[in-house]
Amino acid sequence: MSFETVFTDIIIHRIGWWVLHFTWQGILIALFTGLLLFALQKASAHLRYSIACCGLVLMILIPAITVTVENPRPLFQSGSALIQNDPVEIKDFEEEGRLTSRQFRRDAITIPVWISIQNFVEIHLVLITMIWICGVFLISFYRLFGFIQLHFIIRSIKEPIDALWEKRIRGWINHLQIRQKILNSSI
Repeated sequence: MSFETVFTDIIIHRIGWWVLHFTWQGILIALFTGLLLFALQKASAHLRYSIACCGLVLMILIPAITVTVENPRPLFQSGSALIQNDPVEIKDFEEEGRLTSRQFRRDAITIPVWISIQNFVEIHLVLITMIWICGVFLISFYRLFGFIQLHFIIRSIKEPIDALWEKRIRGWINHLQIRQKILNSSI
């Protein structure tokens, strides 16, 4: 096995488990942050912004810590530790000193649901990781295309806004008590 293969397997393994932990832990962190922000609606914008930023940082750190703690095997060790039901007893049947048949007996072990799910994920981890990476790229390209499209729409506007919109914007400016001019607006 080459260094590249081992390194790639390890990276895919770590990223895959990070993505899975990021999903469920990110949902919990987002819910908690959202509830906290809802409870602090009347607080200062600076405090609410700080709480939201802490939530984003926790979404990155907590899954990384979980992957490190849950999977303490060294980065240079590869291979998975899937549960297997190995034979417990092997019974040989012989006739005249020759082995005629061999019988295996397995103990019926119950595998917890969590371990079954973990084994399934471990088997399909590369596929899960690749789907996630493709999704990230597709969403990124979609957002980039939208940004470029918006840029060209804004640059193509040559005429000033009509009087109705100017009146509405002035009303919003007065209502929000904005005193500073924005982008050298003619309003």
